[in-house]
Amino acid sequence: MRKYHVLIYHDGEHPEKLEEKSKVTPTNDAKHFDHDMALKLIKNPRWTASQLEDATKGLNFPPGTTVWDKFVAYNSFYDDMKDVFTMEEILKGAYTYFFADTDAPSNKIYHYMVGMGRI
Repeated sequence: MRKYHVLIYHDGEHPEKLEEKSKVTPTNDAKHFDHDMALKLIKNPRWTASQLEDATKGLNFPPGTTVWDKFVAYNSFYDDMKDVFTMEEILKGAYTYFFADTDAPSNKIYHYMVGMGRI
């Protein structure tokens, strides 16, 4: 099956200018989850915060990442992927998607939850 890419021009702008505008610029003013907010978002967690701390020892997380950022990210990824991936794949996938995405904004999990309408 063929894949098609569609370019949309706004106000006659040159495509390079549009590309420049669409680049994500990570910031240090990202919002983070706390205990209460995390528990409101994740009703039936697969992992506790302390289990995730143990499971993710040795991984490099972006500066400022809280245990509750991890709690929301890993448990929400598990909920979405539990029927498709193994536990090991879920742990690796959640880390890669939410915390190792170098061109994403700071604390991608927070932005993701906003985009999903959860916050």
